[in-house]
Amino acid sequence: MASDKGTRGLDQSTRNTLSALDLALQQDDTKPKQDDEFTIAEYIDGMRAKGINLALRTATSRLDNMVHNGLLKKRLMMIGSRFTNLYSKA
Repeated sequence: MASDKGTRGLDQSTRNTLSALDLALQQDDTKPKQDDEFTIAEYIDGMRAKGINLALRTATSRLDNMVHNGLLKKRLMMIGSRFTNLYSKA
């Protein structure tokens, strides 16, 4: 933990667990959604605007293939209370 304030009553294993939790919380990517990023829902809406109807599974598969081929990159972000993948150019 950043400081041991208020941890006198805790045993060593509890302190270690709290230290690990603090480290994990510091690693959280809280950068807001950028202008060049989009969600699967936005991708599906864009395809519908072009007259192409995609199922969620198909859209997810297409985007994951583009990530795998290095065309896109993705990161996980919490929007509201749900985790959502954000995609952008690699």
